[in-house]
Amino acid sequence: MKYLLESSKINKFNIDVIGLNKPFSWIARMRWFRDYLNNLPKDCDQIVCFTDAFDVFYLDDLEAIKQKFLRFGKDIVWSAEKWYSHQLDADKAFYDGLCNTPYGYKYINGGTFIGYKKHFFNYSMTYWMVLSEMYLLSRN
Repeated sequence: MKYLLESSKINKFNIDVIGLNKPFSWIARMRWFRDYLNNLPKDCDQIVCFTDAFDVFYLDDLEAIKQKFLRFGKDIVWSAEKWYSHQLDADKAFYDGLCNTPYGYKYINGGTFIGYKKHFFNYSMTYWMVLSEMYLLSRN
């Protein structure tokens, strides 16, 4: 996290750190993000960027990051990588069929994503409904 914080200072912005010193799980990470969104002003539709803390550093300031996001013309943009390195082996064929990009970045990486608060909130609510249904089904 040292490089993340140092690079944000160099680029003149602060970071809200969530989940620090808490037991990690993928579900907990989504819960922290959902709770963070819930604590933003209700009428706010700001752009929110989520990054992993231990293998990320910033090369641009917030305005440059915002402009790059806006050029995509999408509500949410997820990072992607060229190599299938830390996903489940059984899912590789699925991911291979998702995208045929000339750039080679076709494997989604949940370590960095950016988008509008309201769309993240809608996504997280859908995510929690699916998890709840899965939990209820597993109890039967």
